[in-house]
Amino acid sequence: MTRKPRKIDDHLVSGKLLCHAYGQMGEIATAAGFFTYYTIMGVYGFPAASLIGLANLTAYNPGNSYTWDNYTPYNPNAFFYGAYLPPGVSTNNCAAYQSVPNYPNWLSTTNGIVDLRQVFLNCNTQTGVFTQAVNWASNSSCYWATISSYTNYPVCFTTEALFYAQSGYFSTVVLVQWSNIFACKSRKV
Repeated sequence: MTRKPRKIDDHLVSGKLLCHAYGQMGEIATAAGFFTYYTIMGVYGFPAASLIGLANLTAYNPGNSYTWDNYTPYNPNAFFYGAYLPPGVSTNNCAAYQSVPNYPNWLSTTNGIVDLRQVFLNCNTQTGVFTQAVNWASNSSCYWATISSYTNYPVCFTTEALFYAQSGYFSTVVLVQWSNIFACKSRKV
């Protein structure tokens, strides 16, 4: 209340405000948001290095279907790493399977319960063996206690982890903006 009113020719948005909002606070908000995003993805089994190009990898599934969505425990010593095999499906030749384009669906919960360690694979047609296409985090580094309220299955190594990370990114940016508002409103000229 002790401050004089602004001059009538002063703009509400000035170069100084833009420089502060986008040049300084915008960078801080973005960095904080990305830190939260990568931390949450890491907690659910996706190391930061594995996220680059993950959506473009070849994905196989036993049903050779875009909508294939079965939860089975991961087994590093089993064919398809433990993925559910429909009755009568061959387990000795990876060449019998085709990669499924645009699988899994990262933008919806269509494939929300699929353990992605069972689908992002490389097929060696000469030996008939699948190998991992991604260097996943170890089981011990994944927070298995989180059960999805939507699917009732663990969030680790699933596409649902992305929704948690996106929510964390958004929440972090909003919190930084709130702190920015308080800082700007309480600052004296």
